[in-house]
Formats: sequence, structure tokens, C-alpha cells
Amino acid sequence: MEKQTNHLDQLAEDCKRGMISFEEVVRLMHKRIKAIAWQAARAYERFKPMYDVDDYENRVLWALEKAINSWNPHKEAGFATYFERVAQYELNAVRKEMNALSRQSNLDAFSYEFHLQEGRGTELACADDGYKSGEFRAVLDGVPLSEQQRKICRLVMQGYKNKEIAAGLGVTEAAISMTLKRLRPKFADAELSGY
Repeated sequence: MEKQTNHLDQLAEDCKRGMISFEEVVRLMHKRIKAIAWQAARAYERFKPMYDVDDYENRVLWALEKAINSWNPHKEAGFATYFERVAQYELNAVRKEMNALSRQSNLDAFSYEFHLQEGRGTELACADDGYKSGEFRAVLDGVPLSEQQRKICRLVMQGYKNKEIAAGLGVTEAAISMTLKRLRPKFADAELSGY
């Protein structure tokens, strides 16, 4: 094991000095790179349509190049350990990016705004317009609210979480919670439940 660790340390040093090419290092570490990429693909399987094994492998290769350029044998542990930490950091960045993209796709349903002809302001588009009819709409129209408060109310009644609403409207989650807390007495007076 120590022999293999020393070999990888030497590979990284030689590549850093330009004695061997990066492609040669990739060829020699191919099995390790594939193993890390497959492990990530299994761990993050829910992102499969957006990110496949080749994408993870490319990210691991980028991490390898980054690790070779930044590795200091006098400060860090062996190169293999350092490389795996850098690769894990990069793969966590992928996970965060994919989580952000999936949240954004959930928000797209109400992130587009349509201006109404009646001059009543802005109304958010959504896939299900069923909330526009019925008692909720009638009672909500009777309660004096700002346009932002109306948007928040409609999105809550459609089932969006405070975090999603905050991201879609560009405000903090605390601001959404505080707005809803302030509106509860108005809804109680108007006999509107659900908040």
C-alpha cells in the first residue's frame, strides 16, 4: 500500500514538473478515476437524466488536474488522499448545482409573470389555474393586501413551500414567514383557512 502511495506521490510531482504529461497520469490512474465517478453516479442517482457517469468522470478529471497543481507534499498527506478530497469537493459542488437546478425547475411554474389587461397588476402563471375560481379567490379579493402579499397567498394555497416562494420572489424565507404571520389575523376575520 505504501509503495502505491509513494508511486502516486511521484506521479503527481513528475506531472507538476512537466516530466510526464497529464494524459499519462490519467492513463495510470484510470481505474481510480472511474471508481470515483461510478461511486458519485450511484450516490447521486436522482440526477441521472441531467448528469451521467461521463459527466462525473470529467469532473473527477478536472479535480485531478486541480489536485496536481495545488498539491504540496510537505504540507499535505499523500497525493491519493489529497486527490480524493479534492474530487469529493468537486462532486459535492455538482450535487449543489443539480439541487439548485431541480429547485429552479420547480419554481419555473410561477416565475414567469403575465400582465393583466384589467390593470390589476401582475399575476403569476402556473400550470393549474384552479385556484383562480371558487371561494378562495372571492375571499382573497375582499381582503386588503398588497400585490406581493397576494402573490405569496396564492403560491401558499397552491402548495409551494416558503423556501420555494422566497427563491421565486427574490426575498428571504424569513420575510415570507413573517408576511404570513402578519396576514393570519386578516384571514381569520375573513374566514379563510389554510394558513
